[in-house]
Amino acid sequence: APDWEIPAGVISRAEQRNNTAVKMLYERFDYSVEEVESLLPENHRRVPLARRQAAILKISLALEDWRSLVPLQMLEERYQIHVGQIIALAEAASHLLTGLSQIALANDCENPIGELLEEYRFSVGVGLPVEMRNLHEQFGDILSRSDFGKLHARGLTEPRAFCDLTETDLSELFPNERKRELLTQRIDQLKQEVTMKPVASLAGRSLSMLPDRIEIDGAYEGDRYLVRINGLPVRLTGKSFKYLTKLAWSRLSQENGWIYKEDLEVGFNQARYLYRLKNEIAASYPSDWQIVENNRLGYYRLDVRPDRIKMNPENLKAFPDFELQQIADNLRTKPNSGGTLPC
Repeated sequence: APDWEIPAGVISRAEQRNNTAVKMLYERFDYSVEEVESLLPENHRRVPLARRQAAILKISLALEDWRSLVPLQMLEERYQIHVGQIIALAEAASHLLTGLSQIALANDCENPIGELLEEYRFSVGVGLPVEMRNLHEQFGDILSRSDFGKLHARGLTEPRAFCDLTETDLSELFPNERKRELLTQRIDQLKQEVTMKPVASLAGRSLSMLPDRIEIDGAYEGDRYLVRINGLPVRLTGKSFKYLTKLAWSRLSQENGWIYKEDLEVGFNQARYLYRLKNEIAASYPSDWQIVENNRLGYYRLDVRPDRIKMNPENLKAFPDFELQQIADNLRTKPNSGGTLPC
């Protein structure tokens, strides 16, 4: 933000004169620095940056380390900025990212840049990697940043993996007895929420079995997109409809039906959006059908046989997303790759 006032003491005259921030940039990100060079003066390696530019670059590097779980003591030593300043800078940056995210989403709610900015807002705001967002939502009121660092070092970034820890694992990670007690209570609570899935019924029919037919219709009805499951209308938001369509297309077009999470969407929010998709389906089609399979290796698959899936290429072609329009084209040109609804 051009009117953002750089906090006093963030960068010294010696650091500016020696171009310290630029040197740190090249030392740490030499392999990808081309992406940043366009934001800096052409002679930035020979002529020291202006104070404001140097300070912003230094702050950016510090916040990148902050969200990458670099220990606080190391941050203080590396950047000569005390913890209170780092937290204040993180809060300010998070506030700016919130505004940018809202502007992006207001202009185009389907634009992925809005979600990407929201991911960075979380990451910078709390000082954690993006992939730990779901874990932080469940345990952020109990665990400290250093606790999350221990979990990240063990590759534990998702609530499910954390909930599978044994009592011995918890004791090793968290010596504090009170903290372990709170964690155990929260884990038990989450496990109960997952297992309490009663078999639902609708109009006297059990809906606990796999669907006999899923129709990816795509008709636009009041800000929602139509899907039919066993003939019952289910109306999904644009994001959920896109996820379901890509899962259905993968089930039809791929030999085993699996789709990698990055092919669903780039980023770290796939699990969150799949959870939203399941909730939207459950609102109109309550059942204990799991909807999506997960092989724990980053791949997902729609839990239904390919011969039970039908798709409407005409409506998909009208969907405001290039990937779904490509699926529509494939359905038209490769009719053997999957069923289509009569137009």
